[in-house]
Amino acid sequence: MIAGRQLRQETALATAAILLLLLLITMAVRLSGYLADAASGRLDPGMLGWLILLRIPDFLLLLTPLAFFVALLLTLARWRRDAELVILYAAGLTPGWLLRSTLLAALPWCLLLVLLSHHAVPASKATLAELMAQQRGVFALGHLTPGRFQVLGGAARVAWVGSVDPDSGRLDDVFLLQQLDGERSLIIARSGRLERSALNGARVLTLADGRRYRIDSIEQAPHSTAFAGSRQQVDPEVAARAVESQRFLELWRGADFGVRAELHWRLLLPLLPALLALLALLLLGRPGTAVPGQRFLMAAGSFLGLLLLLAAGRGLVEAGRLDPAWALWAPLLGIAGAAWLLWSRDGWRGWAWRG
Repeated sequence: MIAGRQLRQETALATAAILLLLLLITMAVRLSGYLADAASGRLDPGMLGWLILLRIPDFLLLLTPLAFFVALLLTLARWRRDAELVILYAAGLTPGWLLRSTLLAALPWCLLLVLLSHHAVPASKATLAELMAQQRGVFALGHLTPGRFQVLGGAARVAWVGSVDPDSGRLDDVFLLQQLDGERSLIIARSGRLERSALNGARVLTLADGRRYRIDSIEQAPHSTAFAGSRQQVDPEVAARAVESQRFLELWRGADFGVRAELHWRLLLPLLPALLALLALLLLGRPGTAVPGQRFLMAAGSFLGLLLLLAAGRGLVEAGRLDPAWALWAPLLGIAGAAWLLWSRDGWRGWAWRG
């Protein structure tokens, strides 16, 4: 029907515009954090663009329900203010038509969230984790600022070099303090070079003409060993994939509380646009009048309350205190149950359109 198609088009255009605006704001905030890391030497400035691009699927996953909810509220508020709903109902349409139209408007965004949560976000997070492992810490050995102490790999390494030749990659006067596998050591070398192993592609730090000091405790004198050449792999070992980067089937077979929380989180996220469409209809007032400001405050409060309940439920599930079915699905089932109860009572006419 023409009216339903018009509702879907207006909602889709408004959702896309709001989503783009929210995405730009979120990317700018995230970029400022990456710039601070790049300024401190923990990230390669040349990789900032890739890091931001890899975060876009995750941003879209969280921002899409909000953008759709706001767009649907604005569209329905305009239709009510301009008395378009009054005309449509006078022409013989029913509240069931509005319900079906809003749910159809939510369907494309539900499908988008399915693709994001089950495919795009796990793949991007896996790639992002690999890049961050390379960029933060040991990867910064190739981007050291001469004459400045820099923390590498969290608190595991502190490095200092006298000079860096950007063309050859040669490091002069290398100072490296590290704690690996419970052993603390201080390495001082006249020169060094960061290379990539031909066997496994890992980064290898080659040091020449130096001395290694093993530090067992403050009371004991360090044990020192001189060396003419030394090679050590500085790339971190490949860790087990984080829960967020695992595929759906991997989560389905898992039994850990964190795995179960992530599994149910991915199952419920694609349903949010449809549930928010029901919430928007429940917050409508009588057609033909302007929407009171408190209605929008109620909508904002309802959305924030729903997110807080879901976040709190996920935290309780990850801590092993609640079952995912109760903690994560109860808020959504509550909204659906309230909507069905109101619909079965009076078709939403008396409640949803009461002034």
